[in-house]
Amino acid sequence: MRNMLDADGDFDYIMACDCVFPPVYGESWKLLADSVREVLSRKPETIIYLSFERRKGDQLDDFFEYCTNNAAPAVSCERILWEDPVCIYRARRA
Repeated sequence: MRNMLDADGDFDYIMACDCVFPPVYGESWKLLADSVREVLSRKPETIIYLSFERRKGDQLDDFFEYCTNNAAPAVSCERILWEDPVCIYRARRA
């Protein structure tokens, strides 16, 4: 992520869809959370939209807890849409 940010600059918006599902992606959700924090540490105005389909064992609660409580910068994740089973969250610097 750092190399991409160094090469391409900052982003105003980032969209990610269905990126947290351990049976398919393993523990990569921790890398996603770290990337969210890295982007927001470089440009606090960036808004990140994350869309997920809720499934059994999706570990979304673990992802959001890790993303918002683990390290600086402080990140706010707000659910802005819920149409079962799909939800969309907006992440930004708190």
